[in-house]
Amino acid sequence: MTSELREALRAALSSIGSNAPIFLSRAGVDRLFEGFVLSCVIQALKDIGATMQVYGGNGQPSSTLNLRRAPGQIYNNPPDVGFVLARYQNRFYEIHTDLRVAGTSKVLHELDICLLDRTHADNCRTQGVDPNGSKVRFLCECKCYGKTLPLRIGREFLGLSTEFHARAKTIASNSDNLSILNLARSHDRITQFALYPGQQVKINSFIGWLAKELEHAL
Repeated sequence: MTSELREALRAALSSIGSNAPIFLSRAGVDRLFEGFVLSCVIQALKDIGATMQVYGGNGQPSSTLNLRRAPGQIYNNPPDVGFVLARYQNRFYEIHTDLRVAGTSKVLHELDICLLDRTHADNCRTQGVDPNGSKVRFLCECKCYGKTLPLRIGREFLGLSTEFHARAKTIASNSDNLSILNLARSHDRITQFALYPGQQVKINSFIGWLAKELEHAL
């Protein structure tokens, strides 16, 4: 599955004029799965008419995207770590991976993938502070496991989701767990399970759901 995960991200980045050679060659399967989910996010944004451009750690447009390979802070990144800038209806947003963001409790949480208001993200970098969860428009927890997803992952996702009031928030995994599905549904949370390259029906469903959510959230 590793090669398929790499190809999904490579194709998505190519569609916006970019690539991620260092990440694709060095990232482990967990991070590659995040990259795969990121490819779905890019497609959903394209489907609603957003345009995207990769930016480097220097704040300038780049043809190379270097994603974090460990959780980090928006103002304290290695100089080469970048993000995807999205423009939708003349508003700008940043797509980050593995970013620490403050929830409603002011406690920092590590978000696997999130969409932030661009102005807020810029201010955080300038002022040396962590992003505020109220400025998160979308978040996704990405979990790559074996055949079964541990129940504790579902409980952790429920706890995390209460810290962020974004309309669009979900957990995505290549595995599944009926107990987690039922737990999430009972709390009006959305899951994206058995999601991996080759499962086109699942992929299309996720992209379609996210496109509709983002139309309302952005």
